Amino acid sequence: MSKGGKNQNLQVIRGIAILLVLVVHVRALLLPGDALYWDKLLTWVHPPVGVDLFFVLSGYLMGRIFLARADAQWPLLETSIFYRRRFSRLIPAAFFWAVVTFVLGLTLAGRAGFLDQRDAFWKFFTSLTFLRNFEQASAPDILGYYWSLSVEAQFYILLPLAWFGLRRWFWPFVIGLLALSVVWRFGGDVAWLFRYDGLLVGLLVWKITSVTDWRRFTAPVLPQRRWMAVAVLWFAAIAMAALPQALPDFSGLAYLALSLIGGYLVLMGLALPDGSLGVTRWDRGAVAWMGEISYSVYLVHIPFFMVANLALSRYRIDPGIAGYLGVILVMLAISYLSYRFIEPLMADSTRKAIQQATQLEGRSSAP
Repeated sequence: MSKGGKNQNLQVIRGIAILLVLVVHVRALLLPGDALYWDKLLTWVHPPVGVDLFFVLSGYLMGRIFLARADAQWPLLETSIFYRRRFSRLIPAAFFWAVVTFVLGLTLAGRAGFLDQRDAFWKFFTSLTFLRNFEQASAPDILGYYWSLSVEAQFYILLPLAWFGLRRWFWPFVIGLLALSVVWRFGGDVAWLFRYDGLLVGLLVWKITSVTDWRRFTAPVLPQRRWMAVAVLWFAAIAMAALPQALPDFSGLAYLALSLIGGYLVLMGLALPDGSLGVTRWDRGAVAWMGEISYSVYLVHIPFFMVANLALSRYRIDPGIAGYLGVILVMLAISYLSYRFIEPLMADSTRKAIQQATQLEGRSSAP
């Protein structure tokens, strides 16, 4: 287990997800216009599907954190704990980097992809209220990456309502939504801003792993040797990245296929011994570290790359490959500081509040 008792295999999968996101954003936001070698790579792959891997992981964690305990003795308390934990995890870094981006937008309005000040304020507001996917659907821009955080936050709100409202119909409802997504999904031409496939597939992965002896009946479809697991992991990641380019008319079925591949990877990571997804401890540790700081990397990299690109263009600097690698390393260092000092800002207060609520609930239910 990694620090904090986290599953190392899932951290590796999370690390691959953020690497896929970075591949495309490095080209769009940092590299010069004549980086044809990168363009050739992007004719074969479509790395933003890394977000779908994040969604599958989030859906699984929501099952493990919330659904596994939602029907406990105190369901209202468990629901309250669920919200406190999830939003205390999301809010500090999300709000901090939204403020940073907003200030940059006011300072650099009209340059480096930043919008005018009025648009910057509106996008800042919709980011803080986790409505950015709706705003991005009507007025797309390069800083719309908070759309995925909005989808997750909306999922966190709707999941308890669906669970307690539907009860025994909850799982048929989940499967029905996935089936419906093949032929219709909300949003029309911008349905990708509202894609929920990965979150629901993640819930189904948790449901499978909640069954007694689930490893025995999933063993026939999962690799049993480390080298096979590593090969499947990277082959599946490449397949996810290549699928959108192989299907020009990207459909609802394709989004579902991406999520099912991601679900298979998460199931494999859970079934195998912890720490199996790596050739050596060095490559496994590096990718798992990327997974550990992936939330801050996701929030930091776009505004940082935009500012770096503006500085390089303004002073007519051609840093070369080594220079661009240096820029990426600085971004990772800032992301680590965000992970280390900003993400946990609400952790202590949330932990104390949960302990107090649990003690009060226990006393009130005592005979």
